[in-house]
Amino acid sequence: MRLLRLSLINFRNYLNAEAEFHPGVNLFIGANAQGKTNILEACHLLATGRSHRTYKDLEMIRWGSESYHIKGLVQKRSYNELLELHVNNQRKKIVKINGQTQAKVASLLGRLAIVFFAPEHMELVKGDPSIRRRYLDMVISQISPSYLHNLSQYQRVLQQKNALLKEEKPDLALLDIYNRQLSELSNSIIIKRNEIINTLELFAARKQKELNSQEELKFNYSSSFKIENNVFSEELLYQQLKRREKDELFRGTSLLGPHRDDFLIFINEKNARYYASQGQQRSIVLSLKMAEALLVEREIEEKPVIILDDVLSELDRDRQQLLISSLQGFNQTFISSTYLPPVLSELRGRVFEVEKGKITLRNET
Repeated sequence: MRLLRLSLINFRNYLNAEAEFHPGVNLFIGANAQGKTNILEACHLLATGRSHRTYKDLEMIRWGSESYHIKGLVQKRSYNELLELHVNNQRKKIVKINGQTQAKVASLLGRLAIVFFAPEHMELVKGDPSIRRRYLDMVISQISPSYLHNLSQYQRVLQQKNALLKEEKPDLALLDIYNRQLSELSNSIIIKRNEIINTLELFAARKQKELNSQEELKFNYSSSFKIENNVFSEELLYQQLKRREKDELFRGTSLLGPHRDDFLIFINEKNARYYASQGQQRSIVLSLKMAEALLVEREIEEKPVIILDDVLSELDRDRQQLLISSLQGFNQTFISSTYLPPVLSELRGRVFEVEKGKITLRNET
């Protein structure tokens, strides 16, 4: 899988820009605040329908404009697809695939598979559980349409249940219906999350050993439900929801479910959130991201596009070298940097200069 071409109209600081990409490495060089990350953000939007930086669509419309338009040509194994995303100042999103308007923005998911690595991903180790949940949900949604459907349904029913819990006299029969629906959806979501975490752990532990043979990396799914020996069922989850019903009515909110879960990261049997050094945090996130790339490739049977947003400066030389050597197993990579890193000097690709919202091809190797 490759992104052959990208065009931006009134997106961030770009009035009208277009670039054709190398099938290997594409490096965007420029000073800060020139638009390097904006290019990568546009790729993220085409892949997922959302930005990795903001939830506010209006922030991405160029100052003085009424809408933005992103278009990308994606090469699959046996065919090409044209993806388009249009957002106006009423925050309406229009998605087109090969010229055909789609009913849902989520139609983009899986059509341009990416693994996105940015400095903020360092928070995957030390940050709040919500950061790890969002990360896990995005990874799985790219490779499993059924998971995305279940997650969307879960969020809809959860919102309805929470609204009911806040009523002065909640309908208990309706509450029971919601709990039945949530137990079924929770069961499916937790099963899939566990499966993916186990696979990520397998791949990430190997990468961690390459960085430091003395470090053992483990992941563990932490559920708000009481689950012993990883054995659970829809009925078991429902019974636990029933037991917490009075507490939920008193507090006016849902206390159990995948929306409160976490996945724990352990380094040498210690919780990395509390005990990992800064160097270990970088190694863990690097291992996790490389594991994500291997997972996506295995699931969709195509190599994802790797996107590195100014992360090389976050890594020491050994970690840079491991990352770059791992990238050579993939087809296409996008990298932003303020300079040309020495570790990239031998790779085949294109170097683009980014300045004041203009993308200029500097050279090709």
